Amino acid sequence: MSRDNFLHEANLLSDQQKNEECLDLCDKELSRDEKNADALLHKSVCLIKLKKLEDAIACCDKILDGDAFFITDIEISTAFTLDNKGFALSLLGKFEDALEYHDKALAIDDKNEKTFVNKALALGGLGRYEESLKNSERAISINQNYATAWNNAGYVLHKLGKSKEGLEYVEKALELDPTDQYTLDSKREILTALDRTE
Repeated sequence: MSRDNFLHEANLLSDQQKNEECLDLCDKELSRDEKNADALLHKSVCLIKLKKLEDAIACCDKILDGDAFFITDIEISTAFTLDNKGFALSLLGKFEDALEYHDKALAIDDKNEKTFVNKALALGGLGRYEESLKNSERAISINQNYATAWNNAGYVLHKLGKSKEGLEYVEKALELDPTDQYTLDSKREILTALDRTE
């Protein structure tokens, strides 16, 4: 399989949430070419979705150590790798470490709404809600249709004692993605705080 074909198939499997199959595809590609950074990056994404966070971080480290090579845009792919490692660190509760990687990613690519949201999540984990809100709002300014950014901003507003305003943001997130469980959970929590039900 050519590297382009691998990337196409890996993207399809990832879009379909077929994480185990995508992981198998990545492992096959890496057995053929262990320096394929694109395969390592896709593997790290699958591992995060499968909650295998330490393994995901190890994949990111192989890329960041300079032992693997991208065929796609090197700067953007490196930024994505840094952000991906930061996200995995946040999921492990290592929020300060996560911020370091999100900031490195943003130094390369300051137009990626997902990196701003991931940084916002790490800041929220540290209780730095005002900064978290600014990063979520920056993500929204980049992509008005990014439901996760709306949800995160709404939840942070709720944490700041502005639940009514937060609910408006969460409602916008649900307009964009009505089935997202995290957003539904945010709405439920905010409605409970407002002593309302739906």
